[in-house]
This record gives sequence, C-alpha cells and structure tokens, in this order.
Amino acid sequence: MPEKLKVCFEGPFGLCGQHKRMFFGDSIGAEAGIYLWTFRTDAGILVEHVGETGESFEKRMKEHMIQTFGGNYRVLDPLLIRRLEVRVVWNGLWRKGTRDKMPEFASRYLDLAPVIHSYLESIEVVVGVLVPNRRTR
Repeated sequence: MPEKLKVCFEGPFGLCGQHKRMFFGDSIGAEAGIYLWTFRTDAGILVEHVGETGESFEKRMKEHMIQTFGGNYRVLDPLLIRRLEVRVVWNGLWRKGTRDKMPEFASRYLDLAPVIHSYLESIEVVVGVLVPNRRTR
C-alpha cells in the first residue's frame, strides 16, 4: 500500500489585477510542488488546470503567463466562467491542428489582448509545496 502524503495548500494568489494576495513577490514563489489554476464561480471554486513543477512556482507561473499572453495557450471567456459556462475565446497554438493559426492570432490580437488579460486576472492560483521527486508530484 502506498504511503500517504499530506499536502497543505496555500492561496489563493492572483497573477495580475487586484487580489488580496498577489503571487509574484510572495515568498511562496520560490517553492516547488503542485498548483491549481482556479476560478471563482457562482457555484463555488472551479479548478481549470492542475500542474506540477520541480522548479520554482514563480518560474512556472511566468512561463504560463507568457504562453497565454502570446497566444500559445487556450483562453476561456472569463465572464462566462463565473456562470459555469465555457466558451473558448482563443484555442491556442500548441495543439495539433492549431499550430498554423499564428496569422489569425496576429490579426485578432487587438480584440483578444483585453480578454486574455481579463482571463489571467480571473485566475487564482493555489499551491501545495512538495519538494520530493517528480513521480511523487
């Protein structure tokens, strides 16, 4: 039987915008482990992404933000998420079948940029410090 592992989560932290606790600049950013990207909805908290990192949380969140701002990652409509409705505003460039969409992203950029920023403002990160090996994470 596998050994039980207890993880204490901290957060939520905002990535950008106006949040009580901001992720960047907090000492937790130097840690590593597992993390959740969450949204507040009318029904409670929705977990949109679960990730792990052996490097610092700060480095991994920076990578996520760069990939999102740059159009590589999918972006959901942040206003509809609150009502538990999912509408993909931009499907990203990293998936098979989307890698040739850079011209479309560039042509839509001025419209997409405020939505991408609002999406990232809506995200609240919760982290669980966990230093053991990747298999454990």
